Amino acid sequence: MDTGRKLFRIGLLILFLLIGHGIAAQNNETEINVSITINPEILSVGNQFTLTLVVDYPVPDDVSVIMPPFAGSISLDRYVRTPRISLNGHMQTAFEFRMTANAGGRVFIGPLSVLTPDGEAEIEPVLLIIRNEAEERYTNLRLVWNNAPRQITAGERVTFTLLADITRAGNLQMPLPAFFMPEVPQGVILFSSPLSQEERQSGIVLKLTLIPLEAGQFSLPARTLMRENIRFEIPALLIRVIR
Repeated sequence: MDTGRKLFRIGLLILFLLIGHGIAAQNNETEINVSITINPEILSVGNQFTLTLVVDYPVPDDVSVIMPPFAGSISLDRYVRTPRISLNGHMQTAFEFRMTANAGGRVFIGPLSVLTPDGEAEIEPVLLIIRNEAEERYTNLRLVWNNAPRQITAGERVTFTLLADITRAGNLQMPLPAFFMPEVPQGVILFSSPLSQEERQSGIVLKLTLIPLEAGQFSLPARTLMRENIRFEIPALLIRVIR
């Protein structure tokens, strides 16, 4: 009788272990959603940045991140784990890694492992491109609006251009006109026209056609655009529209 009871208890224990193992395996197969953001987007030597991991799991104490040692070009200054509420009111866990870039170049962080009671997620290495401001040389190129009238009538059609100084531009490879296209204000029709080879050679980078639909003021704010090592400075534009 005692032997039978022992065998029964051993069999019951083995059954419980198998059931527990099956639950654990099922949890490991649960998909874990993890998002990664880097702020600011442009990184430079000597400046801090934040790498944030948001894990779709509601209890921060039950979530951990395994991160391999950092390369010498990056140092970890601070690490914070906090709860976060998503836009739809869902509780999540956020990991914020405050870092400092010590050297320029291409740096990989990872691979990363996120552990939760529901399972484990493997995150591919994150590529960082760090600029060395001391070594980079920027070319400032100021553009001007050409043939833009000071005043037009509502419904009138006018064409003007954005012009670069070809003596300063030299052999610089200019971006396509879409790169310089501004946001279209309300109450106007504004579109870009194709450029001929002669217009490009004369320094024109953008040709716009404007048709204001109502009286008032048509204005474009001043902008600064970056493309590789060229900084394009575009002045503001103001045109009065009368009836």
